[in-house]
Amino acid sequence: MKNNKNILILDDEKNVLSALERLLHGSFEPDFCNNPLDALEMVRNGNYKVVISDISMPLMDGIKFIEEVTKIDSDVVTVILTGHSTVENAIDAINKGSIFRFLSKPINKENIIKAIEDSLEQHSNIIAKKRLFNLEKEKADMESMIRALSKVIEIRDPYTAGHQKDVAALSVTIAQNLGWDEDKIRGLNLAAIVHDIGKIYVPAEFLSKPGKLTSTEFSIIKQHPVVGHEILDTVNFNWPISTIVYQHHEKLDGSGYPNQLKGDEILDEAQIIAVCDTYDAMISHRPYRAALEKDKVVAYLKSTRGTQYKAEYVDELLKVIT
Repeated sequence: MKNNKNILILDDEKNVLSALERLLHGSFEPDFCNNPLDALEMVRNGNYKVVISDISMPLMDGIKFIEEVTKIDSDVVTVILTGHSTVENAIDAINKGSIFRFLSKPINKENIIKAIEDSLEQHSNIIAKKRLFNLEKEKADMESMIRALSKVIEIRDPYTAGHQKDVAALSVTIAQNLGWDEDKIRGLNLAAIVHDIGKIYVPAEFLSKPGKLTSTEFSIIKQHPVVGHEILDTVNFNWPISTIVYQHHEKLDGSGYPNQLKGDEILDEAQIIAVCDTYDAMISHRPYRAALEKDKVVAYLKSTRGTQYKAEYVDELLKVIT
């Protein structure tokens, strides 16, 4: 027996309710009611997925009752019980979208069980679509927040302006060429857009210093992945963005920072961002040096292929830039 106490059946005739209870015995255990006003109160206090109502009742007709039900809970799937004289009204209500389907009296067991099963499935579809919509909206809100965060560091550090976007564009292209899952690419893109957010902790004069940094100054700059992780870890993202940012200066051979991770200890997203970050930084002008020639950058990437950076990602980056 399916113990479905999330089904409500309304009919003002008690003998009809008794007949329906017998038909459904062994298949479903709905709640029954013979008064539409009482039934509305049950909907307010209950958690019904399916509401089945007679169409012709003295206190309130079924169409009006269903309208009130959907005002209380728009997710409820509704079914109308109708006689021959009211079939047109039921069909009209279905066409307007307020009712899922109707059952003609007299009702047989097979038809009502099928109607309930279909209605429960329809309710599951409604909830799934709503969850998907809310998830997409949540992701869109997260993306807006990420982009706002990226602006913070770009405004503060003119040399970072555009860098994060360029790294993101390269990273996404590589992932797409490798056939990554679309949702994973989405997380990669967002992480790349804010991979240097931790630089808001670094004194501005360090970022724009024309001469060589001291060991102390460089050690402070090397903390930006840690700070970035701390900032982003306070938000419950759908992707491991804070971890990706934390690891984007790690290298396969353990020579990176801040934790000298090796090989598979580093997330794939962080590995892609690392090689793209290195390339974009080397070809870009910095206060302490001019942009390097592209052939020298390519030579460097080839020399670190498979040691500091994953060979697969280096190869894909070289395809993109050459």
